[in-house]
Amino acid sequence: MPVRFASRLMLVLALVGVVPVLLLGGLSFHAHRDTLVRLVGRLQTQAATDFARACRQLVLSGVDSLRLAAGSLPLDSLAPPEAAQVLGIPLRQLRALNLLVLVDERGRALAPAVFSPDTREGRQPVTDASLALFSRQAPVHEALAAGAAIGPPYQAPGTPGGRVVLAVRAGAGRLLLAELSLAALSARVEELTHDAGRAFVVDAQGVPVTGPLEALSEAEQALVAEGLAQGAPVVRTVRSADGVDYLAAFAPVPELGWGVVVGREADMALAPAEQVRRSTLWGALIALATTALLGAVLARGVSQPVARLSEGVAALASGREGAPLPDEGRDELARLARSFN
Repeated sequence: MPVRFASRLMLVLALVGVVPVLLLGGLSFHAHRDTLVRLVGRLQTQAATDFARACRQLVLSGVDSLRLAAGSLPLDSLAPPEAAQVLGIPLRQLRALNLLVLVDERGRALAPAVFSPDTREGRQPVTDASLALFSRQAPVHEALAAGAAIGPPYQAPGTPGGRVVLAVRAGAGRLLLAELSLAALSARVEELTHDAGRAFVVDAQGVPVTGPLEALSEAEQALVAEGLAQGAPVVRTVRSADGVDYLAAFAPVPELGWGVVVGREADMALAPAEQVRRSTLWGALIALATTALLGAVLARGVSQPVARLSEGVAALASGREGAPLPDEGRDELARLARSFN
């Protein structure tokens, strides 16, 4: 009986002291986490949108510069040897271009491609493998039809950073092709991935062009596919191929059909909410310890008089005269003890 009474008293105190702390802490954690997810999601979406605009600006500026070069040079009347020499002028001025080449309406080079072997200027190296990719990705027919065109981005084997072929009409039956370096985007990716971040650029098929070399996880592929299909920003938590959770945002690149993803590790982004949860657990432990101490004091002060009264009643019921019960105090138990005596 005394043990059961004390246990019940301890249970009631625990419920009164600990459960409210856990309940309020849990509600505060979820509310704080939801607020953080919305706030960080907006910040990531803004970062992805800014990155997407930078992608668009880089590529469209390259097209404008190529148009200006084609319009200022008599490329439709130059002989092939002269064309190679003349193209060296805009190549030296346009540092974002890896190479220039003049082709006919079938995409056949009218003169050797012009490029600089010096990569210290920020240009990407031109190799046989990159030239083969350049030829396959050149949007010749699109440029003949529209006057200018942008090919799909690609990565050359063994060289970092993405590339894209630009094409503009350069007179009757001729096109000026250029390989635009996307190294500036790679530098932006490095900035965004600093301090537990993640960022990459994908083409219209969702294939990474700059950023991580490893394959995208299923969650990342689903995020990219949804964003490309909607043509609008999408934000949610995804898990990368190496098992790290990110709060990631997708943003489409206007006019290019590409997309960018910018994310931050969920543990870092939601650290304040985790701090609330840890504080709640510590508060619950302190409340539990306080409850145990208070319960022990109350149980001793209440259960012992009740136990002595129970023993006296049992002795009286068996015909024995037990010892007088302590009746000090003015509470109900003391009055009951005096009445029993």
